[in-house]
Amino acid sequence: MKTNISTEELMDVLKQVPPDAVIEAAELPKEAMATSERPFYEYMKAMFSQHGYKIKDVILAADFSYSYGQKLLRQERHTSERDYILRLCLAGGLDLTEVQRALKLYGMSPLYPRVERDAVLISCLYHGKKEIDAVNDILCASNMEPLLASSEPG
Repeated sequence: MKTNISTEELMDVLKQVPPDAVIEAAELPKEAMATSERPFYEYMKAMFSQHGYKIKDVILAADFSYSYGQKLLRQERHTSERDYILRLCLAGGLDLTEVQRALKLYGMSPLYPRVERDAVLISCLYHGKKEIDAVNDILCASNMEPLLASSEPG
């Protein structure tokens, strides 16, 4: 089986395999499964690396202190601010599919196209607008709140 299986493909496999034989019968690659106790952190670390970024650079580009950014990524410090996770995703160069997965892994709702602000963010991601300042400019031009910046002290 291929190592980069989409969630939809994984769902198709799971529909066909009995519960007691999921892993063995489906020959699911370990990479397809979130086996870590910190799947969000492992996923983000892999995405940053895949896009050629270092964690420290992403955290700083997202405008967080390094300490706070690390705690967010490792989920040692939980936030209910979806914008914080979006800032990390944008700073790390994630595309729409990757952003949606990151939000889900963090326990947040994915971007939804029927919510105006989310629709603008989705469009930005589709069109390769991943710089936080550019996204904020577009949000402001659309009379929407920019991505919330951290109020966490350095």
